[in-house]
Amino acid sequence: MGDDRLDGLDWVVWNLQVWDPSELAEPDVGDRTAQAMTEMAGSLGCVFDQCCDDDAVDGVPYYSWLVRVARDEHLRCNDQGIPVAVAALHKYLRTQIPAQVDDWQIHPDCRRSRNSPVVGV
Repeated sequence: MGDDRLDGLDWVVWNLQVWDPSELAEPDVGDRTAQAMTEMAGSLGCVFDQCCDDDAVDGVPYYSWLVRVARDEHLRCNDQGIPVAVAALHKYLRTQIPAQVDDWQIHPDCRRSRNSPVVGV
């Protein structure tokens, strides 16, 4: 599914992912950020789904936060094409990860985005 087709969906899942090849982040970053991400996402009209903080690709660890963004918020983007709500969550996450861990990739997850209601919103 292309990005243009995402604009018509009720919910778009955004992935805020950072690579940590030197393993500088403290353990359990997902647990440490879950409460704040849940509250912040909710205040921005989004739903925090989960954080994957125990995975690696080719031996390089990465952390990935998945956030469901309602259509109206998905369409309200900053100059970089990232929803304003997702940019605010990214700003918070950057305070939780060492500054040297800066290989961020923020993108919609086409596979998880859909036209279905999200419980709790």
